[in-house]
Amino acid sequence: MDYDVIILGGGSAGLQAARSIAEIAGQLSVLLIEEDAQVGFPEHCTGLVSLSGIEKALRLNPEQVAMNYVRGAHIVSPSGFRLTVEKEARVAAVVDRPLYEQKLFDIVSRRADVVLGVKAEIDGVSVKIGTKRLRARYLVDARGLRSLVSRKPDARRWVLPALQYDIQVYSAETDYVYIFLGSKLSHGFFAWAVPLDEERYRIGVASKGMVLTRIRYLLRRLERLTDGEVRPRALRKVIGGGVYTGGLADQVKGNVFYIGDSAGQTKPTTGGGLVYHSTAALLLAKALKACEPRAYSAGVKRALGMEISGQRFLRRVLNRIPDGQLDYILMSVKEIGGEEIISRHGHMDEQMRVMLNLGWEILRKRPELYLSILRSLFYAIVS
Repeated sequence: MDYDVIILGGGSAGLQAARSIAEIAGQLSVLLIEEDAQVGFPEHCTGLVSLSGIEKALRLNPEQVAMNYVRGAHIVSPSGFRLTVEKEARVAAVVDRPLYEQKLFDIVSRRADVVLGVKAEIDGVSVKIGTKRLRARYLVDARGLRSLVSRKPDARRWVLPALQYDIQVYSAETDYVYIFLGSKLSHGFFAWAVPLDEERYRIGVASKGMVLTRIRYLLRRLERLTDGEVRPRALRKVIGGGVYTGGLADQVKGNVFYIGDSAGQTKPTTGGGLVYHSTAALLLAKALKACEPRAYSAGVKRALGMEISGQRFLRRVLNRIPDGQLDYILMSVKEIGGEEIISRHGHMDEQMRVMLNLGWEILRKRPELYLSILRSLFYAIVS
């Protein structure tokens, strides 16, 4: 064997896997191969991560990688009605993704071999680089959605094209993100606006179609949608990508382990995956150290499976609700004190807990609304 572990993909998932293996199973030799010449580029994600997730899963000090901190969100309905959820203290950071991955790279490169700017493919039990083959006891596939859809073509139906604009704005608040709902801005997801600092926002759209048209519409309407709080000045950068909402895929096949987007370790409700795949990286390292490969799949399902399955179901329900009913639901949630419930129980990485609390309150105070939601649940189940 050339190495004990070869990791394909040097994004966050691959780097966290390499780091975790080096720190927990240090007796294993590790090679990481990344096809791009520099880690952290091209950018894809928004970078909004819970502070607890940065500290516990990413295992970094937020001050090292944060561009901004937020403490709440404005959820804007299709008609412009606003629901605000917030904490007294900041709860999340907007992570500088290139800087974050560079810091991981610095950690990994001291304890593992790293090759950049080389494309490699898994070929049976080995890795093929041009005409050369490298063999390893374990292979880790961290190549993202490309790997997932090549193994499971049906997964394409759960991949939404996404576009983001980094825009310069006139001085704006930095404590809240915006989530925009409704069919004008997205089919199958939502649009967003995240403050990078007082003069920069990252706005984005993920949708089953017309992504470019929709993000241009968002840019034109942003000042009105935010009640004048975010006023665009200039477009600075365009970021492409994709959002996967289909839930967990296979985690292990033979001696190949999948991590990150390639394993479906993302939130179907929001598309975020940094905390989940960093959690999976720790589980992978522990499984390899114990020489129990199957423990990885079992550990991921135990740690993330129920939460991701619940979010996937919720995403399907939300996609079934027409704009008028969505307005009615959000207004009703506000009337029953839903903002306070979500603010008190809400957590970016554990979303189903707050949904259960909110569901119980709706049943208790607005049973007719509960029945309406149940109809959407039924259609989500049978579709």
